[in-house]
Amino acid sequence: MTPYNEHKADVLKRLATSRQSGLTSEEAQARLTQHGPNALAASKPLPAWRQFLATLKEPLVIILFIAVLLAWASAGYDFFVRHDPSHGMAAVYESIAILLLIFVNAGLSFWQAKSAQKSLDALKVMADHHAKALRDGDWLTVPATELVPGDIVSVKTGDFIEADVRWLHVAELQTNEAHLTGEAEPVQNKPTHWALTCKSVTAPTWAFWCDSDAW
Repeated sequence: MTPYNEHKADVLKRLATSRQSGLTSEEAQARLTQHGPNALAASKPLPAWRQFLATLKEPLVIILFIAVLLAWASAGYDFFVRHDPSHGMAAVYESIAILLLIFVNAGLSFWQAKSAQKSLDALKVMADHHAKALRDGDWLTVPATELVPGDIVSVKTGDFIEADVRWLHVAELQTNEAHLTGEAEPVQNKPTHWALTCKSVTAPTWAFWCDSDAW
């Protein structure tokens, strides 16, 4: 049986948690150590030199490199076959100008990419989300990254769902599904079987949580 249609009592038992008191602080810490933070695994950033080289792989840049090779071939022909150094030097100057254009453009692209990444990192820090979790019988505000399987969390209107949840109790549940369906208005969610309203919500990580609203 999948978690979203599993009876809530079975969910609580399987996750070894309590609807009344939640997890203990010690158990929450142990599960955090076991499962890791509630966050997507961050990929290792590319070294700066590789990021710079990536800007040289654009189709237009490759065409310009081909133009440089053709200019060098023309210069070699002028120097060694036609014995016309003036035309040969003109071809050399053209190739140098194209190379300068390539590397100036690559430098600007690299700088823009780095600036955009810094802005994105700053937004991630500003959007550091928290959740209201039941620990040791008390509702505590904890960083969303510290939620663990079996946490009882409470959400209210306007809150983000910080993980995959199994609802234990809801009242007039509506969800904003604009990023999935394009529907701008919140959608009313209704139970589809005898259990209380259940919904599996895909969120930042794989983990599975018990969720509580107003009990």
